[in-house]
Amino acid sequence: MTNNSLNAEKSSKSRDKIWSGLIALLSVVVFSFAAWVLLREIRSIGLENILIQFRGIPISHALLALFFTICSYSVLTLYDLLAFRYLGENISYRHIAPVSFSAFSIGHNVGVASLSGGAIRYRAYSLFGISGTRIAKLIAFIPLTFFLGVSALLGTVLSLEPANLLSSSPLNTFQLRLVGVFLLLIVLCYLAFLAFSRQAIRIASWRFEVPSLKLGFCQIGLACSGIVIESLVLYV
Repeated sequence: MTNNSLNAEKSSKSRDKIWSGLIALLSVVVFSFAAWVLLREIRSIGLENILIQFRGIPISHALLALFFTICSYSVLTLYDLLAFRYLGENISYRHIAPVSFSAFSIGHNVGVASLSGGAIRYRAYSLFGISGTRIAKLIAFIPLTFFLGVSALLGTVLSLEPANLLSSSPLNTFQLRLVGVFLLLIVLCYLAFLAFSRQAIRIASWRFEVPSLKLGFCQIGLACSGIVIESLVLYV
């Protein structure tokens, strides 16, 4: 093995150790802060008030919300599957799903899902032999996918039906439409970039391969589906 190869390997291991330590530290900080906030809020809420609110929910609505919740988390596990397809890693869904479910469920309840859920992904996926650098790319791919879905849905709503949000926004109809068009342009520019650019993106020492156009459409479709199902939980 040449000196260049040895240096590259040492550099990669060093980055993995730094990433592992940073994720662990940030996860402890975020979890501690979330626990402190939760305990503070619980003190002002009596158990009896919580039970009264639960008793006011019809059983049929609760069961329907539970069904959509299960569907929602099932869709969320596909985020990791899609991210692994982007990385070119052929890991079966039955191995991905439990890790993804744990990362999303804990991340969404603890807060700052990319950090708290990212720590779980790093710990679990590293056992599959995935390097820390590639896991970091996977973690970055997930919020990008969610952002594309939010931009597509919110952009469409603001462009077509801005009046529905007038009561909760300081902006007028024209301004809301402009925001909607801007969000849709972000999505279209992203797809155009995927269609015409094949060069990898370099950020410092990081190298990000450009996803295929098909994968880009899958990102948007998956994120939009997940958001709609999550909204149905709150709706029912």
